Amino acid sequence: MPTQLDTIFSNDTLTIQITGPFTFAVHHEFRDAYQQAPNDVRTFVVDFGATENVDSSALGMLLQLNEHAIECGSQVELRHPNERVRGALATARFDKLFTIR
Repeated sequence: MPTQLDTIFSNDTLTIQITGPFTFAVHHEFRDAYQQAPNDVRTFVVDFGATENVDSSALGMLLQLNEHAIECGSQVELRHPNERVRGALATARFDKLFTIR
């Protein structure tokens, strides 16, 4: 199944929903999603509710998003990870960098 990214902007929050595997294949699309966001974004949310798994390049993309958010004075939240995704985030100790809900 190919990966699909959907972005939703509401109030001051940009949500990026990832459906399918989160891999390097969507690197450009993921980067464009947050770099083209309005300037008044205060929170970037990555919604893993329909994400099958993440690979190491996806973890790197999350770090790049975090750097972008810091430069913008924003924050990043990771939401709805399944057990597989939560395990990858825990192994990378992302619970120390991000709010995971």
